[in-house]
Amino acid sequence: MLCNKLHVFPVIMALYLPFTFIITYAIAVYNDHVEPVFPYISDTGTIPPESCIFGQLLNLYAALTAWCMYLRYKQVRLYYRGVELAGIEPGSHRSRSVRKKQLANKACLVIGIIASLGASVVGNFQEDNVLSVHLLGAAMAFGGGGVYIWMQALLSYKMANLPRSHRCTRHVRVVLAIIHSICFFIMMIATKLSLDKFPYSLKRIKLWKSSDPGYTEHLFATFTEWIMAVVLSAYFLTYFGELKVVRTKMLIMHKNATLVANSNSVVPNRSPTLSTNAAMAYATAVYTDNSLDPVEAADDNKQVSVAIDG
Repeated sequence: MLCNKLHVFPVIMALYLPFTFIITYAIAVYNDHVEPVFPYISDTGTIPPESCIFGQLLNLYAALTAWCMYLRYKQVRLYYRGVELAGIEPGSHRSRSVRKKQLANKACLVIGIIASLGASVVGNFQEDNVLSVHLLGAAMAFGGGGVYIWMQALLSYKMANLPRSHRCTRHVRVVLAIIHSICFFIMMIATKLSLDKFPYSLKRIKLWKSSDPGYTEHLFATFTEWIMAVVLSAYFLTYFGELKVVRTKMLIMHKNATLVANSNSVVPNRSPTLSTNAAMAYATAVYTDNSLDPVEAADDNKQVSVAIDG
């Protein structure tokens, strides 16, 4: 089942965005709606029919991205829940450190969802129709996406024992985050410089020719934008190995019920076995080899069951 092959999602995400932009670029160039040499990505999805495809595919991309980010959030949450269950003394320095990382993980998810929403906004509000909203969406997508990949890259260094986590993968994440940050600032500066020199209406940017003023700066801006899109797509591939040992399981239970340890049974709350919160923590930390020690999950042959609260 697809829910047990979560490593497929990073591959889909890595291919989906470039595939979308290649399609809209080809249609826009074929219809002479843009110049063929590195137009802005948004320029390739401004005029029908490519704008229709651009919007639809970016909406789907936003949903897939949000789902993939949620999976990563649950994986990190499970890891630190396991660390807490391993016997950390409440109120200790390590306990406070774990709670801070859990908070950072939640913040990372929120920022990731904002970035995903930004991609949808970019697709639905074309630059020729509502430029201000379109630019806001682009800032959410590229800016929020940059913050997200930085936070995940730094968090990954704190989870060296995560199953299938490798030092090389962590280094690649940092390199991708650095490339994205450099390109983001170059794009912002080059866009400002090029627009200051562009003598025509903004609606003519799509047909910015090499003979027009500011063309060199324009190419710097568009080229770095395309690189950022590729970087964000490639970043999801770094989740491939870690998600390969994770599977999801839907857990449905009554509000006034409790899980019994070492079973999937649900019993009334009057049972003295476990409180609901403790039972959920216990169930979330169970691995497929029935080991209760989350630290042992560093073994690559073990899978982690991520409970999706239902």
